Amino acid sequence: MCINPEDAMDRTAQVSMMPEILKKARSVIIGLGKRDAFTSDALKALKTLSSVPHDEWSNLVSLDWECQDQYFQRLNIVPLQLRSWLSLIAFFNRPWFSGIWAVQEVTIGNDVILACGKEMIPWETVSKTLSFLTHTGWYTKLHTSHLIKFPGNDLKSRRLKKHQILMNAEVGFKMAVIQLQSTRAGSETNKQLPLFRYLLRAHRYCEVSDKRDIIYALFGLSRKDGLPFTKFPNFLSTNYEMAAQDIYTNVARVLLRCYGLGILSDVQDSIASIPNLPTWVPDYSIARRPLPLSMRGDCIWSACGDMKWNQNFSETETHSLILQGMLLDTVCEKVKQQNRSLHPMEFLDGIYEVAARLDPIYPLSIDGKFQSSREAVWRTILADTYRKEHPAPQKCEELVAHYQEWVRNGVRNGSQATNSMQRLSITERQPRKYGKAEFSSLEKEIEAANDARTLFRTRKGYLGIGAQSLRPSDEIWVLAGASIPFILRRGEDESHELVGEVYLHGVMHGEALGWGHEMRNVLLK
Repeated sequence: MCINPEDAMDRTAQVSMMPEILKKARSVIIGLGKRDAFTSDALKALKTLSSVPHDEWSNLVSLDWECQDQYFQRLNIVPLQLRSWLSLIAFFNRPWFSGIWAVQEVTIGNDVILACGKEMIPWETVSKTLSFLTHTGWYTKLHTSHLIKFPGNDLKSRRLKKHQILMNAEVGFKMAVIQLQSTRAGSETNKQLPLFRYLLRAHRYCEVSDKRDIIYALFGLSRKDGLPFTKFPNFLSTNYEMAAQDIYTNVARVLLRCYGLGILSDVQDSIASIPNLPTWVPDYSIARRPLPLSMRGDCIWSACGDMKWNQNFSETETHSLILQGMLLDTVCEKVKQQNRSLHPMEFLDGIYEVAARLDPIYPLSIDGKFQSSREAVWRTILADTYRKEHPAPQKCEELVAHYQEWVRNGVRNGSQATNSMQRLSITERQPRKYGKAEFSSLEKEIEAANDARTLFRTRKGYLGIGAQSLRPSDEIWVLAGASIPFILRRGEDESHELVGEVYLHGVMHGEALGWGHEMRNVLLK
């Protein structure tokens, strides 16, 4: 096949044929490009990792990455050196692995083989390697910033100059590669293709040269005997003469009709890369960050209680969305800086600068009881979820207090947060009860809840975490049919823009329904 990317009609016809061609082919051979300085070591690493017996994987999960030598030696496998891990990173950073068409080729294709120079690599070898890295969690450590501490290795040989250059770069394992294997494995296990909505969420990490590619590639891959196709069989067809804005809006309208307002949680702040895309339409061509609050644990949020959304789609105003809801409050203050690159003390500085202005008792009752502001703070920065348990167990209060003391003691110079924490009675000097492992686990939970989010306070003294782009005067709404509250921004013409979902402490389980707020229509653009 040869596709002319400049000819929309030719491209439409050829892309539409691809799934059927892949399905009928006896074998699919994928060209990764020429061999390079990393290929030989990468192939050895693939062979090593794919040879680890599946029943040994669980034994490795609890062991440290730094102690990997003993894992392999116990299995009579030669341990991998630093150069091998670097080469594996380089191999999986070849462009094909992150491209959206790779998902279609690997999932539909039979007897998939990767050609790297003259080397032919069965997909089974790659699949076993990726499954091993996923199960053990080692893929999260396959980043040059982690490997710099790799024990007992150096790269001083002149032959390893390119390895040295790679080591000094910020390069790691991409989520697109993990999701590629996950989708292929899932289709093999279930003996059927995945659902369209799952594919859109799972493959937001893929790279595309044309924003329309991600929709059409996943449309060709998804099963047609499930939603949305059983309800709207003709809603989508490959057509490169349509603008990306119209395609994404059409997809969002249909998904909302099938799945409800949970689709709005796929909106990623205000960073849509498609011009003129309505704020309520998810841009599935950009990475999903943060993860939706619904994925924080096993909790089922129910901010709207049993209120149903009265669907009212206009066939003329297709870029507008009419909802019903209650305006709860407006944002009055947010943490100025809050991201994963901050030192923990800087993170706490921002948190307690905002929290110090709370009343001693949090204004909303939870399960009929009022909490101290201290408790509201630690529950909010965890989205009241710890290790998938909701509400977060009470022991977290003590753990957070010890963590703050541990962080504070590790900072030479005093910080503004210290006074704020003391005013809130957050920290009290206590005997050390927890160690680095517990603090590391807590940090991961806090990061999972706050990644790409920011803490804020409302005019009535409520506390929440929401999109980093939120501003003072943004509005907090509970929408009929939406299990999670949302931040909306008022426009000039009485319409609103969607900023993103929000955790607001004390309203996540329908508490606001008894406050007597007026239900009103809200128009999103």
